[in-house]
Amino acid sequence: MDSYKQELEKFELVKSDWQMEKDSLEGILMKLRQEVKTRDEKLNAAHIGKVICCVYSMHLCRLCLIENETRLWPMIAVACAFCGTNARIMPVQNVC
Repeated sequence: MDSYKQELEKFELVKSDWQMEKDSLEGILMKLRQEVKTRDEKLNAAHIGKVICCVYSMHLCRLCLIENETRLWPMIAVACAFCGTNARIMPVQNVC
């Protein structure tokens, strides 16, 4: 009977250790999931900003073509640089 009681106590001790380890790992997992979610949200926001900037630069380019407005060329260059577009400020047709 003492042997059974000792085995039961060992089992409870091991079970307790595993439970603490499990709880700790679950906490780490939740923290990592939150970090991934935060990074995804930041990347999505950055991507949306880049898309908006590219659309804006396309509209500026069209306005330049329609109005033959050379004052806007530097703004288009900045917008294209932000978007990562290879823009040249030569004739406006090359910017688009």
